[in-house]
Amino acid sequence: MKILIYSVLFPNSVQNTYGMFVSERVRFLKNHCEIKVVAPVPFFPNISIFKKWTKYSLIPKFEVIDGVEVYHPRFLLFPKNIFRKYLGFLLYLTTRTLIKTIKKDYNFDLIHAHFAVPSGIAASHLSKYVNVPFIITEHFSKLHEDLSINSNIKKKLIKVYNKNSLIIAVSEKIKSDLVNVGIKKERIRIIPNGVDCNKFPISFPSKKMNPIRLLSIGGLIESKGFIYLIKAVKMLNENNINVVLTIIGEGKQRSDLENLIKKLKLDEKVILKGNILHSQLKDYFNKTHIFVLPSLFESFSVVTIEALSCGIPVIVTKCGGPEYFVTDEVGLIIKKENENILADNIEKMINSYKYYNKNKIRQYCKNNFDYKIISPKIISTYEQILSNSSLKLEVN
Repeated sequence: MKILIYSVLFPNSVQNTYGMFVSERVRFLKNHCEIKVVAPVPFFPNISIFKKWTKYSLIPKFEVIDGVEVYHPRFLLFPKNIFRKYLGFLLYLTTRTLIKTIKKDYNFDLIHAHFAVPSGIAASHLSKYVNVPFIITEHFSKLHEDLSINSNIKKKLIKVYNKNSLIIAVSEKIKSDLVNVGIKKERIRIIPNGVDCNKFPISFPSKKMNPIRLLSIGGLIESKGFIYLIKAVKMLNENNINVVLTIIGEGKQRSDLENLIKKLKLDEKVILKGNILHSQLKDYFNKTHIFVLPSLFESFSVVTIEALSCGIPVIVTKCGGPEYFVTDEVGLIIKKENENILADNIEKMINSYKYYNKNKIRQYCKNNFDYKIISPKIISTYEQILSNSSLKLEVN
């Protein structure tokens, strides 16, 4: 069985953590089938004054990552999501020659796209172009917005979802969004994101819990809810609960968060670590007592299961993804966008911390989210499509 993964979110030698949740799947899937990856990247000339964008010019057109061949064709990406509605078709036009060339030497059986916009839309055209079926794994945390009444891309998305063989949803929330717009639930498989539990061993933070170390991970953007968490840290310390928060990630909200930290006089209590290598995460988990996810929207939350793999109890907001897998045994689920509720529940977990069993938390993660469990489910989906003609895309 030969599979072509198609995704604009995928790591490369310049952005080695970009789309790790896709590449980690690939790393385990390659043990069960042959895989090649097409991961298009935006075109931008090497102009040093545009530091944010010129990095794309440094990405090689071809490289091997974890033993898998990865192609990086270029496509035009317009600023501020202009022409987003047409991006999938533009992506198809700029990659179809490469796809056809790959097909000649590597006669793949199936295209597996990640995210309907833009990769799934492009894949719908490519599948017809090279006469193979395709599937989509949908991760998008704000899918409900794309499928809302006022969305200018809704009709196009529904058409694409109905054309592919099957849809893999990473959470119940994604499945619900799809069913609500008429996608038949029989065509949707829920296969969550996974974790390599060997990479994230059980943690051993200081038993003294003074200070109590909190960790949160995500892009420094409004939808991650870090403003509420920082305010909660202020409230806890004012109540003589010695907590220190580390936030790993980078983004456009950094200056706002820095100003808030300064205003609340939390310079020694809140650390904005910035981006780190994925391989370094375990070092931070090892110092963490409680992991907190204050997000407003999440389709799943891979960082939460990485924390669970380390045996760390978690506090997550009801934001779309994690509330479907966080149980009382491993953590707490709370309302979003409320620093008071965050502070109260962090204090609640601190007071009941001894009741959280690290070994049980880790075992729960291994039983449900280890890639050794997840990968066979994806392979089974591939086999079902390729063996059942009624599921195959009618490309003629």
